[in-house]
Amino acid sequence: RRGQEATVGAELEWDHEPQVLSFLPFVPSTAPVSHAPTPAPAKAAANRVTVTGPQAGPVTPAAATTSTSP
Repeated sequence: RRGQEATVGAELEWDHEPQVLSFLPFVPSTAPVSHAPTPAPAKAAANRVTVTGPQAGPVTPAAATTSTSP
């Protein structure tokens, strides 16, 4: 049981390391290798950033409008 747990933790860390590594260094040498497995995580990250951007934008004007309405 302990051996399996250790393997799971190592697998998780190993899966997380390559994602961050291929996300930070955007070198042409890593582009072809990271091009296939990067589209999914890259799109997810871009979507997350895009959601946080517009969400913070309309939130501020909405609060200002609500404060001015009453």
